[in-house]
Order: sequence, then structure tokens, then C-alpha cells
Amino acid sequence: MKSIYQRFFGLKVFHEYYTDQLSHDFEFRPTRACERIIGGHRLMFFRTQQGFHMAYPTQNDTHLIPIHRSTHFSFTMRLKNTDLFNFTAIPQRAGFVHYFSNKEIGDLKKSSIHDGLTPPDSKQLYHYYADKNDIAGKYLEKEQLAYDRNAFGYVSIYQEALKNGRHAIAFQTRSKVWRYCVILPGAGDRSEYAIQKGEDLKKGNGNRYASLSVSFEKKEQKPWNEGRQMLLFESVETDKAGQVQGQMSVPYYEEGFKNLQLIKRNNDKGTSVDVNTLINHLPNPSVKSLNPEIFIYL
Repeated sequence: MKSIYQRFFGLKVFHEYYTDQLSHDFEFRPTRACERIIGGHRLMFFRTQQGFHMAYPTQNDTHLIPIHRSTHFSFTMRLKNTDLFNFTAIPQRAGFVHYFSNKEIGDLKKSSIHDGLTPPDSKQLYHYYADKNDIAGKYLEKEQLAYDRNAFGYVSIYQEALKNGRHAIAFQTRSKVWRYCVILPGAGDRSEYAIQKGEDLKKGNGNRYASLSVSFEKKEQKPWNEGRQMLLFESVETDKAGQVQGQMSVPYYEEGFKNLQLIKRNNDKGTSVDVNTLINHLPNPSVKSLNPEIFIYL
């Protein structure tokens, strides 16, 4: 009798940074122990752009080879995008790994990544940022940990905790205080400079930055090289009346903070004569670097 493969369980990774909130930053592989289980039960492993899924053979809608409830499936999580740590709110420490499981583990300290992105029909995996020594031999084979020295983390799916088979991992984007350092062309410049949101951004056009109560306040002006002056602008939170409430960390989003303008008000006669837009779209801090400072030379 011919067997038919049906979906067993799977995993999809989400990330708040991306516009579609789907992460393509990881590659998953069954561990050596999991490969033996897959082979012994004639299962099939399929890698996807956002995760993976497993399938099992059936006859008459039942497992061809029964899987015991104590079975533990484990997968290595490898990082494809080395910039991930620059725009993701996750810790990074030597000797530690990110461990995800569909079963709560009492002797490991649970941590939160992001709960808001998980679809209602999926189970958010528990996240543990653990010392390798604390999971070696208990939840993963010591040989596997030694083999995967550069692994980002591991995923454990326990048969006894399986429900509908849909699992998710969701990451939160990193937020930083943004700083713009504007270098003026000369020390005698009496013009007033400011950073403002452009009209398109004020109206809101689906860009997530449009909803943020953020402005950029001039914090200081100081001498720079060759007789120039440097103006420092910093991201601050403002209320509905436009009053500054304090320093604000701005999240990184893939679509970018567009229509953020550098303007110049000419004050040669002591009054604001006219306003010139010098830059329509100020560059955003790069996800290639952890430094949120941007230098603008005029």
C-alpha cells in the first residue's frame, strides 16, 4: 500500500525589523541525533526561507511508524545574516547560545524576545539564553555542541508538547538614540538649522516611523576642525503639544525613516527671512554598524 506524507510540524521565524515581518536570517539543520530519528521513522525534513517543516508517512490517516511521546527532535540554528545583532534586541555573549523549546524547562531561566508578532494559530517557542554547559548532556548531546561551535542556537520540539504543529520564533528590533552631527561650512554662519519630518511622513503613508512621537533637538554647538562648527541633534520624545519629554530610542525598521529633512533658516537680519530644505531624506544609521551617529558635512 502506498504511503502518503502529511505535515507533521514546522517553524517560522518572524522579525519586527522587516516590512513583511518575516525573517530570512537563519538556516535550520537537524542535529545528528535528530537525523537518526528522521531516518528511523521515515520522516522528511524540508528547509524553507523562514524556517522548516517536517512530514511523516501515513496509511489510512495514521502514522506508518508510531512516534513515542518521549521523542525529542532537535535542530541547529545557523545565522546567515551576520548583521542581525546590529538591528536585533538580543544578547550576545561568549559561551552562551539561544535555546528554543516548545516545552517549558524549569531549570533554565526563561527570557522574552517578542510576543506580538506570533500568529494566533502558532505557538511561540520558549526562549532561553543559556550557558552551553547548562544544556550539554541534558537537552542536547555534548558532541553536537562541540561540533556546532559557531551555531547561533538550537530548537527542541518535544513530541509530548506538540499540539497543532505550528511554531514561531519572533525577534524584536533594536532601538537606539539617533544622533546627527552637522558640520557647518564656517564659523561665521548665523543661520538656524533644524531637523524636521517632511509632509509625507507627517501625513502617514504606511511607514511605521510616521506614528512615532519623535523629534530631533539641537543639543549643542561646538568648534570643529579648520574653524568649522558642529551642531549635534539628538532624538527626543515629544508630546501632542510638541513639548520635549526626554531622550528617545528610535527603532530600526527596514523601510527607513524617510522624509526626515535638514532645513536652514536664514537669520542675517535678525529674523527668519526664508527656509531652505538642504536635505530631503537624511540618511539613517546603518545596520552594518552599532554606531547610531551620522555626520553631515555642509
